[in-house]
Amino acid sequence: RRQNTFPFIVVKKLSCRRHERITNNTNHRYSPQANTNVNVNANTNANTKTARAMTTPSLSPPPTHRAITLPLLRKRSEHNDNLVSTLEELALHQEELQAIGPLLGRTCGKTLKILLLPNNVIDRMDPRDLKFLKRLEYLNLALNNVRKIEGVEGMEWLRKLDLTLNFVGVEDLEESVDNLRECGSLEELFLVGNPCMMVEEEECKDMREGGEKEAKEGHKNCKRPMGWVGCRAYIIAKLPNLKVLDGKEIKRSERIAAMQ
Repeated sequence: RRQNTFPFIVVKKLSCRRHERITNNTNHRYSPQANTNVNVNANTNANTKTARAMTTPSLSPPPTHRAITLPLLRKRSEHNDNLVSTLEELALHQEELQAIGPLLGRTCGKTLKILLLPNNVIDRMDPRDLKFLKRLEYLNLALNNVRKIEGVEGMEWLRKLDLTLNFVGVEDLEESVDNLRECGSLEELFLVGNPCMMVEEEECKDMREGGEKEAKEGHKNCKRPMGWVGCRAYIIAKLPNLKVLDGKEIKRSERIAAMQ
């Protein structure tokens, strides 16, 4: 009889222990204290991730200027059978360019002779972008935001430079003209519409002929804001090889007067 009841007792004890274990696990899982601990741990992990995200520096790339790209060059080289490396003339009007970029000099710097970039938003003649354009003869940067002439020191073949309606001021004129003196072949220069060349001599003759009182009266008769009256003479004196300034031929008598 004892032998018959012993297995039943063992099985019953094992079943009771298993039931208690399952019950304890279930109560612990669904107890309010356990839920509170889980929520606290989740909130702590979330706060830790947020703090790491706030302290980690942003890896986004710095803003870049819109410059000349290879697809744009190919698009504008249709007249040359889409051959970029042998381009001699390039015109990029109203492309919203902010810089020339180094790609132009690396691809066609040895052959490019005429570069037309009017009506963009280029704010600087970066020497790093222009140093490869050794064969350039005509550079047009009219209607841009250029404030100083630079990057042209190595352009030995440059004959014509157009900077009409830019922002070259009197404060940067000396350095700009010194940079142009390195261009031994420069014959035509256009600076009309810049702050340093705002006064037309025909419109303000009294400022040139009279004294301080006449200068004030001449300023009232000017159609545009004042610039530097002696700017033209200064440029003529500094650039002896220049033949045309703002579309007007430089006469011998004007050059002698400027040198004095």
